[in-house]
Amino acid sequence: MSETPPSIQVTLKQRSTGPWWKVDPRVVLAGYMRGLAIVFLATGIMRWSVVIGASEWSGQGFDLLSVPMQGAMVYFAVIDLVAAVGLWLAAPWGGVVWLLSAMSRVLLHTGFMATFGQENLSVMLQVATILAYLTLAYQADRAEARM
Repeated sequence: MSETPPSIQVTLKQRSTGPWWKVDPRVVLAGYMRGLAIVFLATGIMRWSVVIGASEWSGQGFDLLSVPMQGAMVYFAVIDLVAAVGLWLAAPWGGVVWLLSAMSRVLLHTGFMATFGQENLSVMLQVATILAYLTLAYQADRAEARM
């Protein structure tokens, strides 16, 4: 079983006794990654339910979706669950797989709008979560460099 990486472990000695807003950025990053893991676990399970026929996507079963949409559905069903595990473990590869998944969604809904539809809200949310992750990762790296 994998342990939490040392960069995320926080002992009682490292915790600030100051105000609540002076929390260690590494702890915030780990919490953010766990929150994303829960969301991606849910979306992965939802996509697998469509693939196995337990639910529908936009009122259609998996077999009635276009071939590109079926491919994207299977791709995201797999990658979302892999990203969820990696994010929950706070493993470096988890962030990479999640970024790949998020960037793929942005690419599908901006570069291939005719096939996958234009989902501006989804694209904005993906970009916002990427920017939040990069900001938190930068802050956590700076905090680690200070120690």
